[in-house]
Amino acid sequence: TRDISSLTNDLREMGGCLDVIFVIGTDTSFVENLEISAQLRPLLTKEDPSIASTVVHGAVQSEPLAPLFEPVMGYISDFGCLLISVPNNGLEDAVDNVKDLVKHALSKSHSQS
Repeated sequence: TRDISSLTNDLREMGGCLDVIFVIGTDTSFVENLEISAQLRPLLTKEDPSIASTVVHGAVQSEPLAPLFEPVMGYISDFGCLLISVPNNGLEDAVDNVKDLVKHALSKSHSQS
């Protein structure tokens, strides 16, 4: 697990060139996943649990254990981008399930900034 301040510094160095940050959980235990989610939440200006739930609903189509993954989704106003954590198992279905929502959220966030 990377230190959250290291991630924040990396984001700051990238400036405003990111629209979406995907954090993909690979080979993490249940507890590690919960810790990662807890570290990501303070970065968010506004969390969107409904889209995070939609990530799990998509992932479960190909990975029955996807509900053990705790996704995080929200907007980081400091960097003007969305952050979405997704499970590696069921990744394609998870992303496919939220791609239209992400496009809409991006268009709304860009129109308000």
